[in-house]
Amino acid sequence: MPPVVVRLQPNGHLILPRELRKRAGVADGTKLEVVWKDGSFSMTPQSTRNEALDGFGKALAELRQEAKEKGLDKLSKREINSAVAAVRRDMREERERRPL
Repeated sequence: MPPVVVRLQPNGHLILPRELRKRAGVADGTKLEVVWKDGSFSMTPQSTRNEALDGFGKALAELRQEAKEKGLDKLSKREINSAVAAVRRDMREERERRPL
């Protein structure tokens, strides 16, 4: 998307075009952190605690459904812990193989 020029209103408000908000995934009421650095502004959306928890809850529900579809909800705690340990071991070995 090409750069967008917006006008600062007399009361200090900025209006971000709908297409820009849509592409950025910024909904009405979203708080933005605004930083002035090296002669320019940058804005970063800030999620609230409730939004973060809602997102976590949705992700957890999706993972549970996926596990159920794969039959993983029938694993014992010992089997789960063993699988987690194996993945952690593989990830650690992969990190150790990477050059610095």
